[in-house]
Amino acid sequence: MGATVKAVTVREGTPPFAFSEAALAECRTIIARYPEGKSKSALLPILHIAQSENNGWLSVNAMDAVAQVLGIQHIEVY
Repeated sequence: MGATVKAVTVREGTPPFAFSEAALAECRTIIARYPEGKSKSALLPILHIAQSENNGWLSVNAMDAVAQVLGIQHIEVY
């Protein structure tokens, strides 16, 4: 997870989603708990962060941002 991670995702017709800097830092901390190549193990905790950042629900944009942070395909999050 480096500088190439985009914090904002937008699907046409839906509100944008962006992790706060604090949330991104928390995501990085969680991902660091897992061995290299196993970042998908952090999926559920990061979904919880996204949900709390998005007024209690997971939009498609929030799930897309989670996929970007984890470096996985969007379908793996849905």
